Amino acid sequence: MADPGARILGEVADMDDIRLGIGVDHDCVTIGAHCFTAAQMEDVAQLLVAAVWQAGQQKGAMDHETAEADRRRRNVVITACAEPGCGDGCHG
Repeated sequence: MADPGARILGEVADMDDIRLGIGVDHDCVTIGAHCFTAAQMEDVAQLLVAAVWQAGQQKGAMDHETAEADRRRRNVVITACAEPGCGDGCHG
């Protein structure tokens, strides 16, 4: 019979669809093959919150940079050279 004090509560998948089990082992929290005390998990929780906040901030900055690059690309007007005998916009 399985030990009711040690069980996986759920799983999450990362960006590569690799599954990571989160559970309990009596008085410890398990993440994958690692076992943490409640006090250690408080540190992990604080670090996770900080990492999530920073990732969100960085994503916002990256989204802004992408939007700016897209805007600049849309505003570029490509014109062919109008001088007689000139082909394919050789003058810019």
